[in-house]
Amino acid sequence: MMRVTFFVKFGAILTVLLALFSCSNSNSNNSNQPRSDTSSPSSEVPTKKVAPFTAGVSKATSAAKLAQAATSLAEWRQVNKEWQSAIDFMQAVPTSSPNYKIAKQNVEEYQKSLADARQTVNRLKKDQEAQVVRGEEVFTSLKGIYQTAGEATATPVVRIVIPQAGWEKLSKSDQISLTMYAESLVSVVKSNPSEYVSIPPSAPIYKTFVRKVANLCQDCWSIIISYKDSQPYGIDKTVVQGNTPGKSAEPCCRGIKSSEFRN
Repeated sequence: MMRVTFFVKFGAILTVLLALFSCSNSNSNNSNQPRSDTSSPSSEVPTKKVAPFTAGVSKATSAAKLAQAATSLAEWRQVNKEWQSAIDFMQAVPTSSPNYKIAKQNVEEYQKSLADARQTVNRLKKDQEAQVVRGEEVFTSLKGIYQTAGEATATPVVRIVIPQAGWEKLSKSDQISLTMYAESLVSVVKSNPSEYVSIPPSAPIYKTFVRKVANLCQDCWSIIISYKDSQPYGIDKTVVQGNTPGKSAEPCCRGIKSSEFRN
C-alpha cells in the first residue's frame, strides 16, 4: 500500500511538472502568434503521453482500496479487474515517456498484487462451490420449494420457500449456505425461463414475463419462510434477500440484505 501511495504522489507531481514544461515551450514557440490561439497542438501532446500512466496509478489505487474491504467473490473479482486495468495502462506508456521506467516497475508490482488477488478468487470459488452443495442438501432436508415471483414488478426474483421451524433450527453456517444455493438458482432459472413463469403461454404478458426472468440480475433472489410446516406453504416473511431486491422492497416486506447477513 505504501508503494501505491508513493506512486500516486509521484505521478501527480510529475504530471504538474510536465504540464508546466509544456506550457513554457508552447509560450516560447508561439510568442509571435495571435493570443486568441489557445489550442496549440504542442500543449496536448504531453497530456496524451501522461494519460496511460496517471490512469494506471488511479486504477491501482482503486484496486488497493477495494482489496482492503473485499470479502465476497464478486468483490474480489472486481479487484482483479482493477489490477488488470492498471497493468494494461502501465504497459501502454510509450518508451518516449519520462514515466516509462516507473511504469515498468509498476507493472511488476501490480502483477504481484494481481496474482495474490487471483489466488483469493480461486479460494473463494472453491469455498462457494462447497457452500452451494451444502445449501442444496439443507434445502432438500427442509423440503423447500423454489419459484419465480414479482414478474410484474421492476425486480422479479427467484425465491426459496421453507418452513419457519426448519429455518430457525439451522446453524448460521447452514443458513448462509442456503443463501448461496438460492443465488445459484438464478442461473438455473435464467437458462430456461419459460419453465418457471407461472402464467400460461396464451396470456398476453407471457412473453414479457419470460423476458424478465431471462434477464434476472444475479442477486435477484430471496428466502421466504412459511408459518406452515408442510406444503402448500404460505408466503409469510422474507428473511434474507439479494442486495438488489432489498433496495426496492417495501420496508414491511424487506429481508436482511445478503451482504449483511453473510458477514
